Amino acid sequence: MINIECLFIEKAIIHRLDNSDYPSGKSLSDLELELDEDLRNVITEHTKNGIKDKRRRYAYFKDRESNPVCSASNSIKAELDKFIHNSKRIANLLYLQMGNKNISAADLVVCYLRDDLNYFIGILKLDYKNQYISQIEDTKHGKRITIRKEEKGWPELGQRIQKASFIKLDPLAKDENYNDGDESGNEDPEEYNDRSPELIILDRQKSSNDDGEISLFFKDSFLNVELIADERSNTVGFVRGLKDFLANSKIDYEKKRNIYDTGLNIISTNERVDLDSFISQHFDIEESVEDLAQSEELKGYLEKNGLTRGYFDVSQEVSRKFKEKSVIELEGITLEITNDLIEDSDKVEINYNTDENTGTVTANILIKDVPIKK
Repeated sequence: MINIECLFIEKAIIHRLDNSDYPSGKSLSDLELELDEDLRNVITEHTKNGIKDKRRRYAYFKDRESNPVCSASNSIKAELDKFIHNSKRIANLLYLQMGNKNISAADLVVCYLRDDLNYFIGILKLDYKNQYISQIEDTKHGKRITIRKEEKGWPELGQRIQKASFIKLDPLAKDENYNDGDESGNEDPEEYNDRSPELIILDRQKSSNDDGEISLFFKDSFLNVELIADERSNTVGFVRGLKDFLANSKIDYEKKRNIYDTGLNIISTNERVDLDSFISQHFDIEESVEDLAQSEELKGYLEKNGLTRGYFDVSQEVSRKFKEKSVIELEGITLEITNDLIEDSDKVEINYNTDENTGTVTANILIKDVPIKK
């Protein structure tokens, strides 16, 4: 939805939303940020981290015509000279929902940004972090170095932000990078238009009273959006990406076969997929440059085939297909074997071999004492 390689922050402003003294703890800026290189880099880095976060969700506004956040965001593009005014509208709308002291105080960054094709409004809630800064005091007895506590510091670069939203300002344009089709790649054109995402929403911080992945105050009260049910498209994208990786990657066959089998096992036995956890099972990305490159190659195959999130619920519709049987495709032969049978080494034994000279992979499959179905 957003090409982060071409991301550029054109305007930004900070508003202070301190609900420790609600409702008087709000302080709204009357001036835009002067974006020098360092400040632009800081906001760009936090923005990219929010967009890439594996817990991001895609959504659309429930009622575009009467949605105040949607209206304020689109007004920024229509009347860029009123950027400050409309950013204050957004800040006021969020602060109205922050009367609950369990909601963290924060600086709110509203930015007007673009990639190579579209414009967006970024809304970043940067929760305060205590920071400790050393300082030098000159006394009559000599120099003393002490520590000063700064209570309203921003998250460090590279640290995950807790809440953010990125609103596409041309939501009627078809998003070619978003696919909610079926496993064969087919799409229902009418359904596609209804479900095409208008924004990205990120929330890593929700109360125990919230049933879903996103805090109710952020998703419903502030943004008033409907999350796109993308479990099926992500599950299908994950499976298709694994198949593509197995067929085309040049890494050792036994290793990629193990990755493929493990992935399908997750789809058939787990309720959700955590891509980072899955990657860490097969690649030591902290210690091995080769493993890091191979893990990025795998992610590339998954994303190319429709995976949009690194943390998603498994579609039970898709999962049922893999609970019932495994499919092994050979030259001129396709075997469908039930999973309970393929896991019984006394009944089915499969060994893969790779010719070191040609790279050709062959399989020796031994099926023993399995009754013939009459």
